[in-house]
Amino acid sequence: MKPQPSTIVDSALFTGLVLQKYIHQIQVLAGDHTLMCALPPHLATHVAAGDVVRCEPAPDLPRLVTVLPRRSEYSRPAAASRPGAHAPQQVIAANVDWVMPVFAAASPTPKWNLLDRFLAAAEAQGLPARICITKCDLTPSGSPAEQELHETLDLYRGLGYPVFFVSAQTGSGLGELCGHLSQGTTLLVGKSGVGKTTLLNALLPGADQATRAVNAVTGKGRHTTTAARLYPLPGGGAVMDTPGMREFGLWDITPEDMAACFPERIWPVGHHARRYGCLLPRNAPPLGPLPLWPQLPTRRRTRLRCSPGRHAGRRPPPPLPKLPALESRGRMKHYTHPTFGDFTCCHCRQFVSAQAAFSGVQNRNHCPVCLYSRHLDLYRAGDRLAACKAPMRPVALTLKRSPKKYGPDRHGELMIVHRCQDCGTFSINRVAADDCADSLFAVFRASLSLSAEILAALAQHSIQILTAPDQDALHARLFGCQSLRIPDWAVS
Repeated sequence: MKPQPSTIVDSALFTGLVLQKYIHQIQVLAGDHTLMCALPPHLATHVAAGDVVRCEPAPDLPRLVTVLPRRSEYSRPAAASRPGAHAPQQVIAANVDWVMPVFAAASPTPKWNLLDRFLAAAEAQGLPARICITKCDLTPSGSPAEQELHETLDLYRGLGYPVFFVSAQTGSGLGELCGHLSQGTTLLVGKSGVGKTTLLNALLPGADQATRAVNAVTGKGRHTTTAARLYPLPGGGAVMDTPGMREFGLWDITPEDMAACFPERIWPVGHHARRYGCLLPRNAPPLGPLPLWPQLPTRRRTRLRCSPGRHAGRRPPPPLPKLPALESRGRMKHYTHPTFGDFTCCHCRQFVSAQAAFSGVQNRNHCPVCLYSRHLDLYRAGDRLAACKAPMRPVALTLKRSPKKYGPDRHGELMIVHRCQDCGTFSINRVAADDCADSLFAVFRASLSLSAEILAALAQHSIQILTAPDQDALHARLFGCQSLRIPDWAVS
């Protein structure tokens, strides 16, 4: 049952953990209290279960203000709007420590190529994985089905993945599994009907989540769990239950990066291998016949087709304009070129229109939602001469008093200070008309706790950023009203 809304009496920002995300609300665990918070539309695609967020109280319902940086995330490509269109990133869970693919010993029949995809995605995102086999009571001891199951899973044991055999009906293996689940946050992934929610109800009797039996005609599970939800465990740690997944694509993994996602390595053999790559053990001979190859199951060969992620559905970029000729004194003339076209944000994957009618600026570089930019310009805005091309993070806000002079004058034009994540170069961009005011204010709040290294670099470039005394003036400029003072613990 969906929890009822509740409010907080404290007037300061509070930090909480997202337990579950709904369409227009999120359920947040703040201390010992569980409450519902309003989800602003511009943050709907930036929050997931497991995120640490900051919210502000409101008369009717607390409101999400910002999402704190994640230490990890588990993603897959979302459904595209139309065939051939770009598939955006879908973050299944955030801030997890372990990924546990769950498969049933029988009913439904395990599809091991799906397990390979789950493990490859975990390796690509730097998350350790464990394998859980449920419904072990359906395979009698010593039966051919059990022998085949153990022979298959011995391959994964040899690769270093722990395997747990449990049964929610008999309770076997639950004690050992519960001891491992107390180590951080574990994400349960798998098909519908494998028993993820049933396993959760056995580990946490108070959960009482709805479950349904496997379809007797098709042998497939019924889609019962509809959203990812985080459940803290009494003995420590937490478990995140997710909806069943019949398909799972790999996000932002190119064929060149596929080898790093497997404890085996890619072995180029034949046309089929040149297209997808064939997986062999590390101890395979470098040349000559491959005696170990016939012993490997077909599923570990070439059933993984990677999803190019951010490269999918993109048109090739238009050709760059010809560079102007050099002057006689050896310096290059600087011309302001308009933005070449619409683009997709390098950070939040949001589609950004470069038309000046929406942004009010001629050279659109940054995203209006997350405010991230890309290191494109070298000398002047729009020259597109930088060779770095790395993402640029918004670190602070400043005010432009006159050309090339940035300071705290409250009557100047509001500007965003970006810093390249690769080379550390600073760039100052004017605020566009469609930039999110909440994101701008969140950048200002984060700038109050910048490191001494960044502050020294800003001072070296003669950039004076807005500080805490400028909060009321900035809030009035962005929202048209005064704001509450930020407590010390909110920016620590």
